[in-house]
Amino acid sequence: MKMLSQHIGAFIIGAGLLYAMSLFVGSNSDTSPLFQIMKYWGIVLAIDAATSISYVIFPKK
Repeated sequence: MKMLSQHIGAFIIGAGLLYAMSLFVGSNSDTSPLFQIMKYWGIVLAIDAATSISYVIFPKK
């Protein structure tokens, strides 16, 4: 669970930086690749959370 909390923290920092980059670039250019990265990273975060929670519910013996 400690690693999951670190992953969530990294996601929050990374998402904030990607959002700041999209604001810096402005609306004149296409910033959709930045948000695509956040989408994939969110999927990885969800898989990590599911795995971590499964280890809490069903610990290894």
